[in-house]
Amino acid sequence: MKILTNLLQPTRGEIEFFGQNLCNTSYEHLKRIGSIMHYRIPNFYEKLTGRENLELHCNFMGYYNKNAIDQTLKLLKLEGVDQKKVNDLSLGMNRNLELLERS
Repeated sequence: MKILTNLLQPTRGEIEFFGQNLCNTSYEHLKRIGSIMHYRIPNFYEKLTGRENLELHCNFMGYYNKNAIDQTLKLLKLEGVDQKKVNDLSLGMNRNLELLERS
């Protein structure tokens, strides 16, 4: 993905994408694709637990139903994840918490 989005240059070979050879000045093809670059921890405070981050987000959004976090964690089978520090979670678990944060 990094090569296709020109964030990384290939060290050898050629890349054909949408029927055209890509080079380091190829950008027109970017209008036809979408990409999301992953960071280690999206939008969270690393030293806080998942629950602390979610509660903080709820406070920012003015949402005060304290049971909603427990209900959603149970629904998504993420019980226990909320007690771990975000920095200790896998990227996949961080993505799951990010989805909770956005819902």
